[in-house]
Amino acid sequence: MRYCHEVDLPFRIKGFYSAWDHRWDKDMVFKGESHDFWELVAVVSGQVEAVEEDRPYIMEGGMMICHAPGEFHRIRSAGGTSPRFLVMTFTHDGELPRCLGEGVFSLDGSRMDEYMRIFSAIHRFIEENNAAMRQGEAPERAGSEVSEALYALQRFLMSLAIEGRPDQVLSLSGGAREYRELVRVMNARVRDNITLGELAEHRHISESYIKKLFRTYAGEGPISYYSRLRVKEIKRMLELGAPIGEIADCMGFSSAAYLTAFFKRNTGLCPRDYRLKSYDESK
Repeated sequence: MRYCHEVDLPFRIKGFYSAWDHRWDKDMVFKGESHDFWELVAVVSGQVEAVEEDRPYIMEGGMMICHAPGEFHRIRSAGGTSPRFLVMTFTHDGELPRCLGEGVFSLDGSRMDEYMRIFSAIHRFIEENNAAMRQGEAPERAGSEVSEALYALQRFLMSLAIEGRPDQVLSLSGGAREYRELVRVMNARVRDNITLGELAEHRHISESYIKKLFRTYAGEGPISYYSRLRVKEIKRMLELGAPIGEIADCMGFSSAAYLTAFFKRNTGLCPRDYRLKSYDESK
């Protein structure tokens, strides 16, 4: 058997942050987050609704979704079921294939069994080495079993990218479609500083309905969600080296001082400090 370290891959998994085996009741909701590492969610049984940015997916047993770094995501029980699903997060070098983050993968029985064996080995390692994991210990230094699981996961993800095809199993409910359209408008007008009233008028729906949709699918209010999109765009321009005054003009702020106050309120950093931090991290 040839392990992934014996072939040329565009990425290398270095270590694991977590591996959880969740069994939820039918009313459970995880409000959502985004982070700078990859997360794998595989449904073993039951049904969940997994929301990734503007895309609410319905997932059943045998389905997997891969959340890319920086993508907001949340999950809740669906279909009146009490689902079981596996969540794994990891750190890596290089770039994972882009297609892994473009939808939901349906795993046949043998592929699901393979993933569950990999997950079980990593889960045992984390349970037995919790203190070491908090220090970011690379799992290949912890014994042959977890080293084999490490290389097996790399093979599994590469095979999924090459042989699998992500399905767009989007929720087709009217609320899900309206939510996707609202987020589409927010992204298209991320520099316009649109208000909730303007958004409601544009879509010909009430502000209260917009708030309800975002509580359901994003786990936060529409203003908070829109602010997060705007912060992401400001960060992008800061990293490209744009002057702060120019960014303020582009983003619809009346002055650089107002942009600075908005950015610091949402990130804890002023724009100049963020630019220096991102520059240092890129070295």
